[in-house]
Amino acid sequence: MTTVQLPLRYSVALIKYNLALILRSRLIVLLLAFGVGVVGLSMILTYLTPGTERRTFFNAAYLGLEALAILTPLLGSMVLQILEFDQQTIWLVLVRPPSRPAYLWGRFWGLVFASWCVLAAVALLVAALAYVSKALPEPFLLPVIYAAFLETFVITALACLVAFITSSYLTSVVIMLGVTILGYLSGMVPALADKVAWVALKPVLWLLYYVLPHLSDYAVRDLAQAPERWELEWLAGYTLLYAGAVLLLSMGVFSRREV
Repeated sequence: MTTVQLPLRYSVALIKYNLALILRSRLIVLLLAFGVGVVGLSMILTYLTPGTERRTFFNAAYLGLEALAILTPLLGSMVLQILEFDQQTIWLVLVRPPSRPAYLWGRFWGLVFASWCVLAAVALLVAALAYVSKALPEPFLLPVIYAAFLETFVITALACLVAFITSSYLTSVVIMLGVTILGYLSGMVPALADKVAWVALKPVLWLLYYVLPHLSDYAVRDLAQAPERWELEWLAGYTLLYAGAVLLLSMGVFSRREV
């Protein structure tokens, strides 16, 4: 077996391993219950907003999909961190022996696929309810689902990085929540940098703008009209570049860490 086939074989095995760990945990049940609950709540809200039932349903459903795109990789990373670092089961993986890049690749894609499973299940439920209530076609439905799937790449890459920086899963959750909130506010940084009076602070703010994930770009539900094709392509390009850069940084951190 060639050296190229070995890392590929280990990466695929690790993807299956991480995916199975997450799907077998109670986390998936809770996330699915959350998604179904949000969709159910969106149906109830339609009775409280006569005249805007369609918009109310989709706004609430889109918000739920966006929340799942953040919560699933974040909490899934916490589950893996508890199992692999706190209980030291990571040694059972690394002694097989896959390389650390293969381990990172397997962890990343395992989380991504688990997130996609949850998103797909809830998205199908939203589409089914919309079809039954004759609320389709909805121009934002596919773009919102598309953006949610892309957003999981960024959140998962950041969750992997934070998991390799700190051994505490509670600290990881706090850091990720902070980064997520700042990521949604990152669009305001350029305006703040232009108005700030302290000149020395301007480059710091611009650096922060480029370092933080632009999560507000994934909230396509807030746009005045459905995004065009070039906007979706730009979003995919940004996602791949940002997630790739974060994964490279994660590999640098993980290569220097003693597990």
